Amino acid sequence: MADPIIELQELLNRAAGPGKIGPDKPLETRLYGANGQPIGTAGNPLQVKAQDTDSALGQIKAALGPLATETKLEAVRTLLAAIAEKDFATQGTLAQVKQALDTLNGLVSTSAGQTAIADSIQTLSDVVATQQTLAQAVTQLTNIVNKLNSTLTVDGKVELKGSLPAGAETIGGVTFQGSRNGEIEYLLNAVSVPPGGNTGYVPLDYKGCRKVVLGVQSSQPWKIDTNTPWGTGIGPSDGPSALFSTTDLSQIQNPVTSGNYPRQIVVGYGIGKLDIQEYAFVEALGLAILPPRLRVRVENLSPDSVSTVTVKIMRIW
Repeated sequence: MADPIIELQELLNRAAGPGKIGPDKPLETRLYGANGQPIGTAGNPLQVKAQDTDSALGQIKAALGPLATETKLEAVRTLLAAIAEKDFATQGTLAQVKQALDTLNGLVSTSAGQTAIADSIQTLSDVVATQQTLAQAVTQLTNIVNKLNSTLTVDGKVELKGSLPAGAETIGGVTFQGSRNGEIEYLLNAVSVPPGGNTGYVPLDYKGCRKVVLGVQSSQPWKIDTNTPWGTGIGPSDGPSALFSTTDLSQIQNPVTSGNYPRQIVVGYGIGKLDIQEYAFVEALGLAILPPRLRVRVENLSPDSVSTVTVKIMRIW
């Protein structure tokens, strides 16, 4: 039987091999695995296994399995690739937007650009202006023209400056009185009236005046009358009820041949009823109110002579 002490000394001294055991030459050991072979770093590693560790790893694998399978990861990768291919905001689209904004900015800042914008607005207006809206505009314009063509009545004071052409009294149907106080115009100028005949009814054009005085000349005895303003035509005769003079006009009047001193007659509604003994010519003129649609007629009362008749009208504003 070998002496254990001797074997231990020999092991410590290691006469053969590395030599005596020391701090720089530690004792060599060798471990053997379950297969009976020495455990090494290159081959036959030590198999260390614990039952608890295997159980925990199984639980982790079971939990992660439904969350990240190969199929699901592939689906996510495909989706990301599809999103990456979408052109949500590429350099190209951003450049187009920037170009449009720069163009608009340039148009606003130049005269030509402003014209271009105005043309665009006009184009839009043309689209909005349909047949219906154009028809409505035409109707409105027609109404305006009709109103302008009709008689214009203005309340209050109206001042028109400038001057009328020589001899003109109206322009466009408007009578201009200006600062005129009165005017004289021929209604009948040296008209020949046969014996027992008359001049026919002659309308009195007031021209907007306030007062009217007639000047009558006749080379033969005569009478004057008017139509009734209530009639629809040139008659019937109302006698001299709308005429006032210093003589009774219902009676035969003596011839008057002086152009400077004709028989003066005031025209006014019902003024012929005034008593010539109580009212003077001027008073009658002040009371006179012009009746509408009045006409006068002069009769030649001579049975055998032609009469020359002249009637002038004096208009007073």
